[in-house]
Amino acid sequence: MRITYLTPNLKISGGVKVKLEHCTRLADRGHQVTLVVTSPKALKVGWFPLNPKVKIVGLKAGQLKSQLPDADILIANHWPYCQDLPLSKGRLLTPRQIEEPITKKERKAMVRVPDMWLPNSPGVQEILMQQGFAHQYLVPNGINHEWFHPRGREDNVHIFTHFNVKKRRKGAPETLAVLGSIHNSFPEVKITGFGQVASSKIATVPSWMKFVSIGPKQLGKLYRKHGIYFYGALLDGFANSPLEAMACGCAVVTSLNAGTYFYAEHDKSALTYLPKNIGQAIEHLTRLIESAKLRKRIAAGGREAARIYDWQRTVDLLEDAMKSVCA
Repeated sequence: MRITYLTPNLKISGGVKVKLEHCTRLADRGHQVTLVVTSPKALKVGWFPLNPKVKIVGLKAGQLKSQLPDADILIANHWPYCQDLPLSKGRLLTPRQIEEPITKKERKAMVRVPDMWLPNSPGVQEILMQQGFAHQYLVPNGINHEWFHPRGREDNVHIFTHFNVKKRRKGAPETLAVLGSIHNSFPEVKITGFGQVASSKIATVPSWMKFVSIGPKQLGKLYRKHGIYFYGALLDGFANSPLEAMACGCAVVTSLNAGTYFYAEHDKSALTYLPKNIGQAIEHLTRLIESAKLRKRIAAGGREAARIYDWQRTVDLLEDAMKSVCA
């Protein structure tokens, strides 16, 4: 198939990484894949091993109608760009990756309804169904098990966490409250945060947290250097990092939302708590720090839960969705 992906940029982020995984693996399977970047300042991807067969093209939004290549499938999160595109540019498939309903403003602008929605989690799928968007196909994210594995991991009580101050839904204030309390109770426990922004640009990183900005391929090494992973997001579509941490053998404490509940089963694959319940999160982390037996049991359950999430399975489902919409 001729497949076009639309993306606003190629900066390091979870959403862009998903697109690059899709493009690379679809190209591996012989599809003709074009990645169109609508903010074409930088068209190179140094942080991800993109299949060289994927063609990258820079087009501004106003150029799409005249210059977007003809295709069988057009996959675009930013579907407002696609409202006036002819069908020759491809049947429109729209991934939905956030735990938020389609707004009234978005619906009003929706001249061309996507031919199919691609929710990336059961939680997002349910939200779309409640809004009347029944034509959808569940395509959950995967894990690169060559990067995220438990081989050579260290057994300790140090804590790793995702720290994102740019998006309120990622729960940075709650994360600081939880981990600050843990630091006060267990000053010997090392705490490391990661994100896509240089630490020099984040004024809220406390002195007790080491912060690193790192690409996804190197992330697995850091998971394996920490015995515990903490995730405090308020809202999610599909939370990748807790699942990656599970695959690497961390004992995970995570908030329970639409992006985690389907793989994070309390007291089996993770210790879970309701978002903003800071006291419960502190209690879970304390139990893991104080009990090696509990850490080992939760880590083993997490590895088992992560096993089924594989990018090859994801692309199988994506191909099924494309065949369905083109039938």
